[in-house]
Amino acid sequence: MIDWVGCDIPFLHYPLYSGQIIKIDAKGEVEWQAPAWTEAEGSHSSTIRVFSDGHMLSDGRMTHLRISGNPIKFLQGHNIFGTDDLSIIMIQFMIKLSQILNIKLESNDLELIRSGEYNLTRIDINYGFTLPARCDVLSWIRSAEHKGKTRSGKSSRKGDTLYFGQHSRRWSIKFYSKGGELEVHKLPETLLNTPLLKFADNILRAEIVFRSLELKRRNIQRAKNFTPSFVNALYQEYMSRLEMKSQHKLKDDIVANLPRHLQATYLLWQQGYDLKMTMKETTYYAHCGKLKKYDIDINLPPNDITKMDNVVPLIRVLEAKPVGIPQWAYDLKLVVC
Repeated sequence: MIDWVGCDIPFLHYPLYSGQIIKIDAKGEVEWQAPAWTEAEGSHSSTIRVFSDGHMLSDGRMTHLRISGNPIKFLQGHNIFGTDDLSIIMIQFMIKLSQILNIKLESNDLELIRSGEYNLTRIDINYGFTLPARCDVLSWIRSAEHKGKTRSGKSSRKGDTLYFGQHSRRWSIKFYSKGGELEVHKLPETLLNTPLLKFADNILRAEIVFRSLELKRRNIQRAKNFTPSFVNALYQEYMSRLEMKSQHKLKDDIVANLPRHLQATYLLWQQGYDLKMTMKETTYYAHCGKLKKYDIDINLPPNDITKMDNVVPLIRVLEAKPVGIPQWAYDLKLVVC
């Protein structure tokens, strides 16, 4: 699904006056000034930032609106699920925004938005994968921290969020627990009594951020490029750049000197047994912690993949399933696009 969007969208309107940001040098002279962002409040108190952009026409109207934020969250109050269709998202968003700002949206404005003839400065694409429990999500993140890398280098982790290329000016990947995120960035009160929290609790969110430099380098900065099929293909292409180290095999003398209980666990794991199904949970995690001292992670298969063809094989080590939109979400009107 498309998450965060930054863009300059064609929209004739009288300027939004929200003040100016001014940079003054040591001599007290103005170096530059720029319009400040206006925060527009959407559904369930979700906000998005906008300011008037482009150039001013003879009648005083501005030609473009600069947007930065999460239009799906603005419309739905949450971004647990959404759509890959950028055109539908932005049309619904602009209709809602024009109502909030009390600005008339003309039919030709909608047609320009539908055509996608405007530039993106950032777009985030993510998919969610369901695992048996949140502890499995966190276990996968910890394992991927040590086994994953991209051409730009190894990972970095902040809390329970795992980044690849976190400070890149072009693109980056991050993995996190959606259930954990909702404990920090809570749902609006109006959505707390819905099934959303329970539904999100065991979701592993895998997200790619595309910034302006990468969009320009690929010559895909025009919104019209982002059809649903292109969004999915682009996501798979960049996710395939994530490489995962294979598990290594312990030397025979090390295996022979392992404590007997760990030796048995290691040998069964090497043969491909699903130890979670055969061991008590407390025993499983105790052995898991001890074997990690030997750089063996029994949460993952003994011969896991070394390069992803797409996101699914990476997640498959924990039998993850891509998240769809459940019927109750439509019934409760928790989906807009």
